[in-house]
Amino acid sequence: MTRYIAAALLAGTSIAAPASAAPLLFDFVANDPSWDVSFTLDSSPSPTEANPVVFRISDVEIKTLRGVQLAEVSFYTAGNLGGFSAYWDNNMLANTTGVQVYNGNTSNPTFAPGSYTLTGYNDETGGTLNIRSVNAAVPEPATWAMMILGMGVIGVAMRRQKVATNVRHA
Repeated sequence: MTRYIAAALLAGTSIAAPASAAPLLFDFVANDPSWDVSFTLDSSPSPTEANPVVFRISDVEIKTLRGVQLAEVSFYTAGNLGGFSAYWDNNMLANTTGVQVYNGNTSNPTFAPGSYTLTGYNDETGGTLNIRSVNAAVPEPATWAMMILGMGVIGVAMRRQKVATNVRHA
């Protein structure tokens, strides 16, 4: 019976997938509040377009004072003035320079929580970009699979267990 439990646990751990990239909240608090934007991206996003100095991510849901729009967000390397920009329907939502706010290269970027002071072009959109973790409230599918598999293994083990019945006659 222990053999069955060990085999089930081994199978379950091989089925369980590693966790996906963690979601991060990007909150840009501009010197002029009309330029404030916030959006959520994975910590390791897949760029829509990348070249040696910039990568872009399309169809990002961005919250602004004007409401919610699907926009394109670009992040620049330190050698290309750093910072980020956000455009919606050819309208600039934010356009900053400063430090490079990601690690890795433009084809495989990775973000980490932190706070970055950025300058705007013509000082109109400067401010602070705060990147922080968003806690996922729903367990991943692999977690559910492991839990269901574990309950099944316990059920099979209990069903196979022999119960001794003692009958006494008076």
